[in-house]
Amino acid sequence: MKRTPLRRVTPLRRTPLAKVNKKQGKELYQRRKLKRLLLKEGPQTENGWPLCWHCEKLPDWRGLELVHLIHLSAGGKTEHQNCEVWCVPCHKGSDGHKTELIKTKEVE
Repeated sequence: MKRTPLRRVTPLRRTPLAKVNKKQGKELYQRRKLKRLLLKEGPQTENGWPLCWHCEKLPDWRGLELVHLIHLSAGGKTEHQNCEVWCVPCHKGSDGHKTELIKTKEVE
């Protein structure tokens, strides 16, 4: 009976996380804090589970994302008036951040 040689198992490599500078760290902290606040204020089920602000359905396994109505690149800021919490399909399905959405928000 002939033995097959064992293959050498290579250990998993740990990829280092990208370093975050102070400005990025402050922005990430502000986003987390704002998302928690918006989740409390937004629509919820009877059991207290947060719903998507766009479709008002329970999110799938991917969860909810903070959405900027006016892009950061277009001069928008991470502020209460400029952000909503959407599920991933609504956020990825929207073809950019439409100005009609912003206009309807201002009218309300």
